[in-house]
Amino acid sequence: MKLGQNTLGSMLAVAALAATAIAYTVLPIRASDHQDSPAVAPGGRTGADISDVFVYPATSAANVVLQMDVDPVETPAQAATRALDPAVLYSFKIAHGTSPTGEDMVIQLQATGAGTTQTINVYGPFTPTSTPSTTSTLGPVGHDSV
Repeated sequence: MKLGQNTLGSMLAVAALAATAIAYTVLPIRASDHQDSPAVAPGGRTGADISDVFVYPATSAANVVLQMDVDPVETPAQAATRALDPAVLYSFKIAHGTSPTGEDMVIQLQATGAGTTQTINVYGPFTPTSTPSTTSTLGPVGHDSV
C-alpha cells in the first residue's frame, strides 16, 4: 500500500508534536525567579529578593550600565515610595573571563536611611579577597554616595 504525500506529511507532523510534548514533560526546564514569597526571601527580607540583573551598553563605548531589580512583590505604587533595604549588601560580582576561579571584580551597594531621603553608598570596583566569593564583606573604605 502506498501512502499519499499528504498522509505521510500529516504522520510526520503528529510524530514531531508527540516528540515535543515528551521532551517538555521529561526534560528539566530552567527559568528565572521573579517572585519569592516573603516567607522564603533571604531572612524574610523581600528587599533581598533579586529578581533580575541586566548589563547593557552605556552611551560611552568604554562603559556598561548595571541594573538590578529587587523586591518583585511590590506594586508600581509601592515602588514610588519604597527604598532599598539598609540591612542588605547588594553586590555585582563580575568575571571578565580571565579569572579561572570566578569573579575578578566586585561593586557593592549599601543603603543608609529609609524612604525617599535614602542614600546609596557605592563601594568599588575592587578585587575580591577570595574567589569564588561565598561571603559578602564590605569593600575597602572609600566610596561614593549616590
